[in-house]
Amino acid sequence: MGAHFLFQCKTCKYKAEVSGGVDFGSYVKVQTRVCSNCRKIVDVITGISTTKSIIVDVITGISKTKSIEKNSYLKEMEDLVNKCPYCKQDCTTPWIKPFPCPKCNSNMINKGITCKWD
Repeated sequence: MGAHFLFQCKTCKYKAEVSGGVDFGSYVKVQTRVCSNCRKIVDVITGISTTKSIIVDVITGISKTKSIEKNSYLKEMEDLVNKCPYCKQDCTTPWIKPFPCPKCNSNMINKGITCKWD
């Protein structure tokens, strides 16, 4: 089970709700990165469960008889691997300590857990 934390810049007050590093759920692996296009901190999908039919069924609720829709959704998910979820470009770098703000470069502070995800 993964977790999201609220990070806030102490200077410009920019906020991001992200995992804060590498994290895993039952169906995806993510890594918190900075997008150089959007100048946002984002969780980027870095891996999808090898049990592809399970991830498609659980996330979309598509029945097992609709293989065309399942394959289409899986393709969309695979197209997002290692890409920013906003601009859909491969222009992200890992966001690591001291957790700089993408807007003003000051350090961001972890304000605590906001939710758990799977």
